[in-house]
Amino acid sequence: MREALRRLHQDERGHTPRLITTVLGAPGSVALTAGIVGGWDVVTIIGGAALAVALVFAGAVGHTQVEYPILQRLDDLEKR
Repeated sequence: MREALRRLHQDERGHTPRLITTVLGAPGSVALTAGIVGGWDVVTIIGGAALAVALVFAGAVGHTQVEYPILQRLDDLEKR
């Protein structure tokens, strides 16, 4: 049991998709802010679009990595 918990704690799977949302969302939010402050419409639109894509992707990643395994375990328990 201890070894299984240690492996689970040290597991690196699942970090890359969250990193992608951060890498896309952070510059998007900076561009959105710079566009608003500078009055640049095109920069504001591009920054807002990048931030929106990052937020939607982050939600999708959360569903697939967290909720689907939980639902699978519940389905397995119901079969027993």
